[in-house]
Amino acid sequence: MKNWKTWLSLGFIASGLYSLGGCQKGDLTLGSEIIPNENLSITMIDTFTVKLSTVAVSDSAITSADSSAYVGRWKDANTGTQEFTAFMSPTYAGNTLNTRLGARYDSLVLVLPLSSSYGDSVQTFKISTHQTTTPLVQSIAYYNTNTSVQYQSKPLAQASFAPGRGTTPSVRQRFSDTLGVQLFNALQSNRINNSETLHNLLPGLAIKGSSKGNVIVGLSIPRSSLRVYFHDENIVSPTAESVDIPFTFMHYTRYASDFTGTPLANLKQPSDAVNSTLTGNVAYIMQHGPLRTRVEFPYLSETLQPYNTLLGVNRAELIFDPIRTDVRDNTNPPSTLALYKTNAVNDILTSQPVENVQGTGAVVSATYVVDNSNWQLTDHYTFNVTNYFNLILKNKVQNVPLILTPPVGAQQYLNFSRTSLGNRNYSPDRVRLRLYFTQSN
Repeated sequence: MKNWKTWLSLGFIASGLYSLGGCQKGDLTLGSEIIPNENLSITMIDTFTVKLSTVAVSDSAITSADSSAYVGRWKDANTGTQEFTAFMSPTYAGNTLNTRLGARYDSLVLVLPLSSSYGDSVQTFKISTHQTTTPLVQSIAYYNTNTSVQYQSKPLAQASFAPGRGTTPSVRQRFSDTLGVQLFNALQSNRINNSETLHNLLPGLAIKGSSKGNVIVGLSIPRSSLRVYFHDENIVSPTAESVDIPFTFMHYTRYASDFTGTPLANLKQPSDAVNSTLTGNVAYIMQHGPLRTRVEFPYLSETLQPYNTLLGVNRAELIFDPIRTDVRDNTNPPSTLALYKTNAVNDILTSQPVENVQGTGAVVSATYVVDNSNWQLTDHYTFNVTNYFNLILKNKVQNVPLILTPPVGAQQYLNFSRTSLGNRNYSPDRVRLRLYFTQSN
């Protein structure tokens, strides 16, 4: 192996060869001043085995800080069932009902504007709203994904609709007049005058969603309200008036995973991993959910062994093609994925980043790129891992497993999405490790 300055010079020469001749041989006399009587060539290999596995994590996501709450269910043979339930408690809002002597109750309606939908949104989606037995705690920043608030089994109201793409901007549910009259009278008599007295009558709501297909629906909490309709009998031609009770007090989304009866049922300990060969040659990522993809390069040294004249890696690309057939499927993968080193229990080692080109410790990431101009969808994530593999081949860092997941560190919201990644045996969306390197002939 040459010293560093020589190797760096070779890198510049090899880059020029690559730009001129791609993967073919360039001017074989170029570089003879550095390596007398030897020729250089650029070689490309993309036959490396990249082992993919699915792992599960038990950490919680910050769902109370998100402006949306999510309801619905996703179920398939490989990943089991993920169920999403929204919880929210109302906030007292000042009003003038206690001064309106002629006001008479009309109805009580829950208004739930939609913020997003994910999955088969043309399916009929049913929302059921239940009353919780206790209010949420305002001082808690987030809830663990495995905790829940108790709620009554009988729903206060139900509604069915097709989420579509903006065809249903909001869902409206009419509550019983029994609860409506109680709430109206308490507001009018000023017995409800703050959030605590409001919670004595209505602690909060639990909202569940169901469909024949896989659908997750987002609800815009800042725009949601419990609307009390009334009219004034003192007016000759009374018109409908209303008081809105918002849900800005507290909200969060609980999501629960059930892997029973699937290959992922073997994910019982943090150290467990399920090889993609057991899940249809596919590994999974759930954005801010429990599933992540573990990436390994088990035969890197053996594959490169025949190339004993290897001088350095010009470029190394790790390429993932998400399994997707059409951008109209309403199942967008995460905009960015990142690679992290991991340990035996599949923790993300943020203090040991994958070495990037600059060597600054920044996370190695890739942006989702899609080209739908042809009849066949072309989409991919391409990671530049050149520096990392050069250091591996120079025995300066170890060839360790990596975790592929959306970037961590910043405040994470639920914003549910799931990504399926094919291993080397899944065609056509297979993972590839592509190395361009310089060797002497």
